[in-house]
Amino acid sequence: LRSKWRIVISGIFGALALFLTVSGADAADASQAPDLVIGPDFAKQSLRGYLDVIRDPRHQLSFEDVAFGAEDMSFRRVRGGVAYGYTPDAFWFRLVVDYRAAPDAPLVFSFQPTFLDDIRIYIPTNPQQLSGIDYREIAIGDHASHHDVMVAPFLAAPFTFPAAGRYVIYIRVESSSSLLISGAISTFSEAKAAAIKASFIYGALILFYSTLGFVFLYFNIRMKAYVLFWFSLFLFMYALNLFSASGFNIQFNVLAKPPYSDYLSQISFLALHFFGVGFACSVVRNRDGAKVVIYLCRGLMAFIVLAMLATLLGYYNFFIKIDVVLVVVILLIFTSRNIWFGARGYRGSRIAAAACVLYACVLVPYHGALLGLIAPSPALIGAIAICNLVFIVLITISLLQRISSTEKLRRQTERLRVSRRAERSATALVRDRTEELLIAKEAAEQALRQERNAQAEQLRFVDVVTHQYRTPLAIIRSNIMAIRHTSVAADKANRKRIALIESAIGKLVEIMEVSLERGRMEGPSGAAQLKKVNLIETFEKIASHNAVLASGREIDCRFERVDSSELAEIDPDMVAIAVSNLIENAVKFSPAGTVVSMTVAREDENLVVSVEDEGRGIPEGEIASVARRYFRGSNAGNVAGTGLGLHMVTQVAAAHGGSFSIGPRPVHGVVARLILPLDRSRSDAVCG
Repeated sequence: LRSKWRIVISGIFGALALFLTVSGADAADASQAPDLVIGPDFAKQSLRGYLDVIRDPRHQLSFEDVAFGAEDMSFRRVRGGVAYGYTPDAFWFRLVVDYRAAPDAPLVFSFQPTFLDDIRIYIPTNPQQLSGIDYREIAIGDHASHHDVMVAPFLAAPFTFPAAGRYVIYIRVESSSSLLISGAISTFSEAKAAAIKASFIYGALILFYSTLGFVFLYFNIRMKAYVLFWFSLFLFMYALNLFSASGFNIQFNVLAKPPYSDYLSQISFLALHFFGVGFACSVVRNRDGAKVVIYLCRGLMAFIVLAMLATLLGYYNFFIKIDVVLVVVILLIFTSRNIWFGARGYRGSRIAAAACVLYACVLVPYHGALLGLIAPSPALIGAIAICNLVFIVLITISLLQRISSTEKLRRQTERLRVSRRAERSATALVRDRTEELLIAKEAAEQALRQERNAQAEQLRFVDVVTHQYRTPLAIIRSNIMAIRHTSVAADKANRKRIALIESAIGKLVEIMEVSLERGRMEGPSGAAQLKKVNLIETFEKIASHNAVLASGREIDCRFERVDSSELAEIDPDMVAIAVSNLIENAVKFSPAGTVVSMTVAREDENLVVSVEDEGRGIPEGEIASVARRYFRGSNAGNVAGTGLGLHMVTQVAAAHGGSFSIGPRPVHGVVARLILPLDRSRSDAVCG
């Protein structure tokens, strides 16, 4: 018992020593921060080392006070990162920018974490900056009443400077969470790339932790091991905390409004500690049942529950300070117990001890930063994120080793039990087992037959839906159009409903058409069914059909070196599919009011169909990939699509022995060229 108390006491004093070691450093001094230079080649710059700060404990300072009043002389330089702990105070920051780039070049302010309550950025709109009217206010954060922000896994606010010059930017920050803030200025393209990268990382980690949680929950149900149950809940809370920190919940924050948006991040953080301590308690109880450690864990869990209830009453900042210290104490005790377990040879304890030591090395300074005792560097923040992942992986390996050992023991016990039963009644057991196996085999075969029948029925149903629903949808669509044309123009409400119906039917028809077109291209009828058609009539029909579908967009159809009576051997259905896909892409990816041009021209022995638009174009590095199946350009944005259209155009060209190419126009937009040979002997040779 004395040795156990020594472990507890050493853990408490170790935690206090670590906190005292990293505390006491004042991040502000009397000097002024240097100017942040933004030149023509600027990409991104952290705000670390460029900020001056004023503390506003009573929330009395206005923008006019700090920018043009006596308080302007009270700013002090922040040499390190911004870490002021859990405080109700507001903080004003000053940033001086020496802007040397082009006027109105888009820049972006970015801040983390995303659950900061209120950040107000005052951007100069006039190079003179003589009064408050020369500034524009941008409000971000989950307490902001409006959001001049871009959607990203960090708080981001786009802005511009009107001209080159020296600008003073003021930033006011307050939050009910810890004021552990990192910020940066970057170009819009750099911020967009960072948002994509961060979204992928957050999404992958959330999926990873959630999947691990379900895996361990499954093993808990199978093995009735509470250690796995607590760890699975710990992983789910980890995923929820990442979700809260990632910015994916921005829509929830907008709808929920404060303080409910705060409750998600605050209570989920406390719940993470609750399930983590519960996991530690279950491990110690299973290993050696150290009652002192178990009582400490249960006491902390009760305190965390009390803190959750107090959070709903507005006392989060008081309880969280105690919570983060006690969690470190429990972690150090848990680490020492795992080291002791490893020395005793317990399965998986050495890996768990290594994980806990690594985790303690980053959790102690991180909790010190949450309390405002230290200002962590970007390298430390990155190390914390990496060590969190490594900790989870190592604990997972440790638990898997325990699961393997437990499962092996369970199998051995089961074999011994079966062996003893066999000694008592070998004949009866063999007979019973044989009957069970026969019944199980018959049931499995019956289930397999039912599954195969169900799959066949499903395939037939999909075929019926795909082929039989086209006509009813066309009838519905034509009748809706007739209703719209005959309705009174003043009946705006019904015309709006009709437009919604038309849009929904259009999307469903598009899905059906893509399915049928893909089946046509890849099925047994994939070869071109050639017949002689009038070129001008055929392509004018295609253009007029797509003009109707384009909701009033102008489709300019021109013919060059093509006689009005000229015939050609093509598959009109396949060509219509290909050209319609090109026109549809041009309409979707070009601004409203611009013209989509289709040119049908004879060039030597080829028929060249060119579709041009004035849209957003294709990134140069992606031109070679646009015809791949399911490929969508990085600049496609929210435009709907399947990534199959240009692939089907390529198949149509190949079926005719021709080719397809796409490239940029001289000014902007793209031009797509479908080349079909008119000399059938040459095209047959190419196809062969």
